[in-house]
Amino acid sequence: MRMNFLKRNINWVCHHTHLDKSNIISRDLLDQSQKHMKAKWHIMDDIKKKYTKQSLSHRINQTIQTIVSQNCRYIRTFVDVDKIVGLMCVEETEKRKREWKYRGVHIQTATQPLQGIVGCDENLKLFEKATKITDIVGCLPSRDYDNFDEHLDIAFSTAKRLGKPIEAHLDQLNIPIENETERFCDFVEKYEYQGKARAIHSISLACQPIEKQKEIAIRLQQLNIGVVVCPSAAISMTQHSNYNAPIHNSIAPIKILHEAGVNVGLGIDNINDLFMPLCDGNLNFELRLLAEASRIYDIEILEKIAQNNMGFCD
Repeated sequence: MRMNFLKRNINWVCHHTHLDKSNIISRDLLDQSQKHMKAKWHIMDDIKKKYTKQSLSHRINQTIQTIVSQNCRYIRTFVDVDKIVGLMCVEETEKRKREWKYRGVHIQTATQPLQGIVGCDENLKLFEKATKITDIVGCLPSRDYDNFDEHLDIAFSTAKRLGKPIEAHLDQLNIPIENETERFCDFVEKYEYQGKARAIHSISLACQPIEKQKEIAIRLQQLNIGVVVCPSAAISMTQHSNYNAPIHNSIAPIKILHEAGVNVGLGIDNINDLFMPLCDGNLNFELRLLAEASRIYDIEILEKIAQNNMGFCD
């Protein structure tokens, strides 16, 4: 059902998906989908061993069709690259990207190093090869938790060498001890990457004291770091009752980000896969969930987020 008051010809922009993992969910996988995100990283290894180019291509195309049917012609996707799938997912996604370009659909690809890039030469070499192909250097620093800084150093130095934007999954766990968005700001300053970096999720930022949230929001704005919010994925994160934090919903503090002038875009994230088994890729639902979870009912703000094309038309 369409959200009331939104204009009917809204030009949606989807800033975050994982097309290569979409539509893999099955009844057998549903039980495993309830496990912690970090456990799922390893479960995916076994799932990906069964990938074929044909099934991969079909699933990617199916999901693109679902998103495009909603009047969305801008899609950004992170694509797995590791020693199990090699460059297969990247190459198949790039093929579909070229095909859809002729139909007026703009798809951007980014690397998703789901097995990490620190301490494994094979994965690092694949990451280096893949980033030469993709539009964006994508990274997942929490995957190399004990080597978080080294992961970002590799990603930023790669992006700078290739002259490409960088995006990072950050602060996904909704716990106050995560400070990845703030640390990402440090790296943007270190590599002078203002205006070419985007943070995805930033959920744990909402666990910080309000003044700290405002402080980091101002840094994000000053460094011109965009923030991509994926509402279903955010609200579905495990609730950790063993931590104390300001009462909040499991989503980035969008009101504070907006008030600070931070560029905020909308993403879907995982679609019908191990991480988000019930997510169907409905952008209208994602925007409504963002509105409800953040108590933002200003239609102009919501439409601005829904149509924000940062990174596509910069």
